Amino acid sequence: MTPRLPKRRRTSALHGGETLRIATKEGEIALQRAGTGPAIMLLHGWEGRASDLAAFASPLLKAGYTVLAMDLPAHGASAGQYSSIPQSARALREALGSLYAVVAHSMGAAILTEALYAGLAVQRAVLISAPAYYESYARSFAATAGLDAEGTEVMLTLLYDAIDVDVHEI
Repeated sequence: MTPRLPKRRRTSALHGGETLRIATKEGEIALQRAGTGPAIMLLHGWEGRASDLAAFASPLLKAGYTVLAMDLPAHGASAGQYSSIPQSARALREALGSLYAVVAHSMGAAILTEALYAGLAVQRAVLISAPAYYESYARSFAATAGLDAEGTEVMLTLLYDAIDVDVHEI
C-alpha cells in the first residue's frame, strides 16, 4: 500500500494544460486539464503517474475532447504516503463529476471499476491490462514475501483493517 517513488522525473502529461489541486477526503489530488469538449480521464496504474498515458492526450485533444490526467493518491504530485484501490476509487469519485470516458491502465482499471461500482458516471471505459482479482495479487505478494498460509491470512486481515474492504470483493 506504499507506492515507491519513480526513479526519474517525467514530463507533464498535458503540454499547455493547467494543473489543479483538488481537496478530497483521501488527500489533495493533482489533476492536469487541457482542451475543451467532453471530458476524458487518463488514469495510470500502480506506482505510475499522470504522464504514463501521455501518448493518448494529443490525439484526444485534436479530436476535440477535454483531457484530464490525475495522479492517484500517494502517486506523482498527489498527497499521501499510502494508497489502495478503494481509497483511490473514492478520490476519483470525489474529485470528478461525470465523465464522457476514462482510459485506465493496470491498477487504474481496477480503481475505475470500483469507482463505477460505487456510482461514478462514465459513458465509456477503456481498460488496458486490467487485473482480474485483487485477492489473487495479494496472495501472490504474500507468497513472494515468503508468508505461509497462516501469515497470508493475517496479511489479508490486516489489509481489510487498513482499507475497510474485503479483498475477496475487489
